[in-house]
Amino acid sequence: MASKHAEDEPEERLVNRTGDFVLTTAYFVEVVLIFWKYWSTSTHDFMVLITMIGVTAIAVKLTELFCKYVMHDIVSKKILGTEDDHPLDTHAIYTKFVGTAWQFVIHFTMSCLETYVLLDEPWMSTTWTCFDPLIEDFIPKPSLRFLFTTQIAIWIYTCYSHRFNSDAHAHKDYFAMYIHHIATIGLVGLAYNTYERVGIIVLWVHDVSDIGIDVMKLTNYLQLEGLKNFFITEMTYVFCISLWGYFRWYLFPFEIIMKSSMFALVDNDKYLSSHGTTGMAYRMIERYGIDSSEFHTFLYSAGLCNILLVVLLILHIWWGALLLRIGYRMLTSDNPHEAGEAEYEGRSKKSKSTAVANKSKAE
Repeated sequence: MASKHAEDEPEERLVNRTGDFVLTTAYFVEVVLIFWKYWSTSTHDFMVLITMIGVTAIAVKLTELFCKYVMHDIVSKKILGTEDDHPLDTHAIYTKFVGTAWQFVIHFTMSCLETYVLLDEPWMSTTWTCFDPLIEDFIPKPSLRFLFTTQIAIWIYTCYSHRFNSDAHAHKDYFAMYIHHIATIGLVGLAYNTYERVGIIVLWVHDVSDIGIDVMKLTNYLQLEGLKNFFITEMTYVFCISLWGYFRWYLFPFEIIMKSSMFALVDNDKYLSSHGTTGMAYRMIERYGIDSSEFHTFLYSAGLCNILLVVLLILHIWWGALLLRIGYRMLTSDNPHEAGEAEYEGRSKKSKSTAVANKSKAE
């Protein structure tokens, strides 16, 4: 959709070129390594991976068409506003709405698939077994293997889009989100064909909680706040922060990292013994010996996996603080839409709220 005015374009933000180059290089290195791992493990899975990248691109395009012909032309123009004045009438806001819409479709679809795969598995209730390389005869069921390949395809596509095809540079968390994408790709890539049990619970926690973020942003772009629109934006904020607190601040650090981290792996007296097992590192030593290649491979992969988990946790804390600041601004101002602009979105060169303010001053 063409921009109405040049001043509707997102405000340019200065991006550190060195940091951007380093992260982009890391992204392409990860993609090459994942392609190589897939090709060397299973040519069938490799072809599924390539196919699902294409399917993701098609799904994104279909979502964009739905946003244009339904959300923009009907909902925004005819239901929530008029032809010349409606919530999505600026190019910057419409672009952000479309980007969030296809993220919502992905997060909702993947949450449903992950829940289906997890329904008959014990991994969420016994998270300390997820890292255990000594569980005999563990073979990922076809649905889990397909889910992993689909997720890797999605993260490869969305990370590329974040860097090259979106308005992400206008957001204040551009680098935080870029690091998050790269860390997640690394985790999912490590988990494929080795630790799918860890990968699926990490992906499930992320996708379910991301639904709240997406819904809040979509209602914010549509300006469904206040008494006129039944406080929908305010209610979705409460929904969002509730999901974030439970999944990202409770389940992720205490049920996944603490019960499955290197601390739990080696502490066979204090923690894991109360759950009827011993530290996995000790068990690896007992079976293979401390100088064995099996033990060293386990130690390095588990260590790298936990480093990436901690990186994600730090980002969760940072984003959670950002959400709380948005909530504070919503409570202390009359405009939730402006609160989101100030704390996260970044303003367009002439955002709608700025235009309204200027109009009021002129009057």
